[in-house]
Amino acid sequence: MLNIYWISWLLSGLLFIQNEPSAYFNNNFIEICDNGIDDDGDGLIDLNDDECECETEQISSLIPNLSFEDMSCCPDFFGQLNCADNWIQASNPTTDYLHTCDFLGLYPVPLPIPDGEGCVGFRNGRPPGQPNFKEYTGACLNGFMPAGTEYTLEFYLGFYNSIQSPPINITLFGTSDCSNLPFGGTDPNFGCPTNGPGWIEITQTGVVSASSGWIQISMTFTPTQDIYAIALGPDCAPVNLTDNFYYYFDDLLLAETVSFNTGLEVFSGSSCTDDLVIGQVNIDTLSYQWYKDGVALVGETNSTLQVPPAPGGYGNYQLIVSSQGACAVSGEFLVEDLSEQTNLFEDICDGEVYYVGSDSFNASGIYTAVLQTSEGCDSTVNLVLSVLPVADTVFQTNLCEGESFMVGDSIFSEAGDYSMTIPAINGCDSSIQFSISLFPLSDTFLFENICSGESFELNGIIYDETGVYEQVFTSVLGCDSTLVLDLIVNNTYDSILNVEICDGASFAFGFDNYNQSGTYDFATQTIAGCDSLMTLNLTVHPIADTLLEYVICAGDSVRVGDFYYTISGNYLDTFVHPETNCDSLVYLDLTVLEPATYLSLPDTVSVELGNSVSVTPQTQPEFISDFYWTDLQGQQVDSSLVLDLFPVNSNYYIFKLTDINGCEQEDTTFIEVKKNYDIFVPNVFTPNGDGNNDKVSVYGSIGVEKVLIFKIFDRWGGQVYESANFPVNDLAFGWNGIYKGKELNPAVFVFYAEVLFYDGIIKKKMGSIALVK
Repeated sequence: MLNIYWISWLLSGLLFIQNEPSAYFNNNFIEICDNGIDDDGDGLIDLNDDECECETEQISSLIPNLSFEDMSCCPDFFGQLNCADNWIQASNPTTDYLHTCDFLGLYPVPLPIPDGEGCVGFRNGRPPGQPNFKEYTGACLNGFMPAGTEYTLEFYLGFYNSIQSPPINITLFGTSDCSNLPFGGTDPNFGCPTNGPGWIEITQTGVVSASSGWIQISMTFTPTQDIYAIALGPDCAPVNLTDNFYYYFDDLLLAETVSFNTGLEVFSGSSCTDDLVIGQVNIDTLSYQWYKDGVALVGETNSTLQVPPAPGGYGNYQLIVSSQGACAVSGEFLVEDLSEQTNLFEDICDGEVYYVGSDSFNASGIYTAVLQTSEGCDSTVNLVLSVLPVADTVFQTNLCEGESFMVGDSIFSEAGDYSMTIPAINGCDSSIQFSISLFPLSDTFLFENICSGESFELNGIIYDETGVYEQVFTSVLGCDSTLVLDLIVNNTYDSILNVEICDGASFAFGFDNYNQSGTYDFATQTIAGCDSLMTLNLTVHPIADTLLEYVICAGDSVRVGDFYYTISGNYLDTFVHPETNCDSLVYLDLTVLEPATYLSLPDTVSVELGNSVSVTPQTQPEFISDFYWTDLQGQQVDSSLVLDLFPVNSNYYIFKLTDINGCEQEDTTFIEVKKNYDIFVPNVFTPNGDGNNDKVSVYGSIGVEKVLIFKIFDRWGGQVYESANFPVNDLAFGWNGIYKGKELNPAVFVFYAEVLFYDGIIKKKMGSIALVK
């Protein structure tokens, strides 16, 4: 609001003058910067001359390496904030240093990064079951923030998406001792800094969120104690979550609030009313000098300025504030002509009124009206007004029956008197009155039939095809008179009739009945009286007798006609032959063979992944001529009587046999593979040489084929152990706490393991291991 903050900043020595202070006080061919004269003769006066530059320093941040650009190493894994100069891993859960040189984090950082190529990523809780796994960014300040002084922290907060980066309370914590970084010891679930001694919560932003990308955050606060180090991150409340909540920080600018404000403001009045006053709040210990368009206003040395009346007062105004040889220059304040002038070209219809403000006009002409803006400036309106005439039209029209007439957008087809109003071309309504007279039409219809090959003549025109024809004549009233001919040309037919009958039946054709195969003709007339010839092609089919003999296995069947037979015996059936449609007699001699053996399999056989299994069918092998095992897709899997498998997935298996009679049987069993994907790595081991718990390795179920990789890292992300492709549950491949030939001190380490199961599944596991002695 008021620029007293800017002035206080000047007094604290944060502003400086670029030219020598004597440039304001001597006249030895040096530009004097407050007399409105070109003293050095270079054609430039006061602030327009480079000798009179008075500038403000950039805001200096109390946070070192505020954009994470200065670094001692390129990060290539999680938790390497130590690569960024002057930044500290504030807590046991490690903030990630992200940089485009190599590592971009758990979720790739949204690009571009607001300032440079580096930033940090941090979590707010970790699933499952670690709601207090909170990561913080910490720094020891360049100097300190004294209690009672107002400060502002501006920074960018990054979001991956709405699921991994939901709304969050960003909280600033402070401590009076840099040795309190890091906090929380080795406890990964310590939570926020104030869960331990030496820290206070300074301020929160409230809930902030974005779908993805970066937003700038500003926090203004007054510390209640001297602050030498800060930690920035989530609030203290535990977070229950199923996804990793992940965010990003960049460009952390921390300085006194007074450093962010340097403008001029309006104290009263307006340039339109010649009473405009601009300036700053007066401080008695400071000196002031006003400038217009860079030239000093001699004698204007107050903190406020009464701007001269228009037009002489128009221009850019600046204020220089001086104290003890230092100065600060404000931004420019533009005073300009705010009056307005508008030219209007308007048309109205005769009888209408046009308004400009409270003035009304209803005749063609050129007019001027003066109005006032909200700031009290003149707003001149020049109006060129044209009054357009309104037209009246009267007419008469004649229509023949069936015709129509359009006026405007309306269509008329009935006799009568009408009156309507429509817009004219000039936009003014026109009055139209008209009358319509309607004359009838005369139509005559003829309906005629002829045979194919004949023709019909009408008024000298010959027609020989079916259709509707019109001949139009004009009446004395000018309306058409129409003669309509509807002509039908009937066909003469030469048709062929193909008929099939069964032996013993007859077919009626013409005046006779026929029961022998042959071709017969019959001459007749159509209903329209046209000659036609019909030809009959008659086929007489005999009745057939068939003898069928079948031998089948029990459970099979024989179909004769629509019937299925499953029992031994002799059968007689009558059915319609599909080709001749005549009755046929079928004699069936059927023999059904019973199974020579029995077959039974268990419904389900269970086995644990990593074990083998055997399945034996219950049957009589001496009565079997052939047998084999298949899967559900029909692929043969074994030709032995006993099925031996090392299964990795559950599946159905079918045992199929052919007995000594040639009959087939089958039964199905389900082999259920029970899978245990448990992986276990102890969280504590004691490599003290007592033969008990001296190594830490990977443990799992019998279903594990091998351990693909087993790595262990220290708290800074450095790898201290790695082993690959070894059996599970084998301490020979475990870690004994030795790195590079030296026994490591007690600490908490992070492990990463990948385990391959016999079914091809790869399980990954991460966690912590405590080395205790």
